[in-house]
Amino acid sequence: MTETDVLVIGAGAAGLAAARAASSEVARVMLVDPEENGGILRRCIHDGFGLDRFGDDLTGPEYADRFSAEMAARPRIRRVYGTVTSLTRDRVAEVVSEAGAELVMAKAVVLASGSRERAFGALDIAGRRYAGIMTAGEAQKLVNIYGMGVGRRVVILGSGDVGLIMARRLTLEGAKVECVLEAAPCPGGLARNIVRCLSDFNIPLELSSTVVEVRGSSRLEEVVVARTDEHRRPVPGTERTVQCDALILSVGLLPVLSLVPYLETDKRTKRVVTDSRCGTSVQGIYVCGNASHIHDIADSASAEGELAGLHAARFALGKEHRAVTVPVTAGSGIASVSPMKLVAGEPARLYVRTSVPMAAGAITVGTRTVKRGALAPNETVVLTLGAEETRAPVLLAVKESS
Repeated sequence: MTETDVLVIGAGAAGLAAARAASSEVARVMLVDPEENGGILRRCIHDGFGLDRFGDDLTGPEYADRFSAEMAARPRIRRVYGTVTSLTRDRVAEVVSEAGAELVMAKAVVLASGSRERAFGALDIAGRRYAGIMTAGEAQKLVNIYGMGVGRRVVILGSGDVGLIMARRLTLEGAKVECVLEAAPCPGGLARNIVRCLSDFNIPLELSSTVVEVRGSSRLEEVVVARTDEHRRPVPGTERTVQCDALILSVGLLPVLSLVPYLETDKRTKRVVTDSRCGTSVQGIYVCGNASHIHDIADSASAEGELAGLHAARFALGKEHRAVTVPVTAGSGIASVSPMKLVAGEPARLYVRTSVPMAAGAITVGTRTVKRGALAPNETVVLTLGAEETRAPVLLAVKESS
């Protein structure tokens, strides 16, 4: 059995930051991932990364390379190209790599395993999965990594950021993006991506619309599109047909948490419950990045990974133990909040999404207004609370701003 101070699972934006932060505190860090440093970042050849962290406008691979260069100067980090197949509550992990299988006993674990896309089989769409139907991430890998085309006439279902970026990318590669469909009445991606990826290329965005059927022979030939009601359900009688040979799905991301089914999760959101140190219901296991909640940008995931790595290292050294926490409650107008618990008496950062768009809204913590202005469900609001505000349970709510 191998021993390490901190085991980091996942070498994406959050995992790289966690390993780097932990290595500043402890002697031994093991970073495990089957892919190159950066993970999904390697597919993201567009810019927009690193503006917060490095003060530079980088592509995904460049962002990952900056971290890799920093890690190369830290011999305390053992990089293993492999897969963690199991993880016990006592922080014993089985790691499988080209060298074989080994058991790793870790004093602390950071789970930065990222997220996965919702695939065609999870959607209520009539028809079978013809050739040409794929997720936005699959399309991104085919085009950006392997240099392959995915279709000549494309429909994109869902307005998540990866789907928006692929609309632009496919257009630049010569494909005709017929439309981007969104079942909700408001977009799912960042406002800047709506402008830069759709408006600038005259790609239509159709809100309150979805695909209800796919048709074809061996390959996709057309999709049936319908309007949706306030509950995002198709409205009978509004169907129309769109000819296409590719359907790209950008319909949401789900945290990858199969290694830790024993962690406490929130019944409403199904997310793992974390505190403001990224700690979980099991001491010594920390969760960060998209495995915790979906981040808008990689810089944000890295910031959370750094926090998780720091506290995991302190736990491994015996400097931190289970802390007293207070709950965070999502009140009226709040769709989700992370973390769901705050360490009492410590400053905290909250990631909040509202449930409805407001041209002039306000987010309140108790009786205090902490954010005022335009609010949109597709934009995460980052709030910082002082130590005094975390001594008692926190209630978040949204109201119209006067």
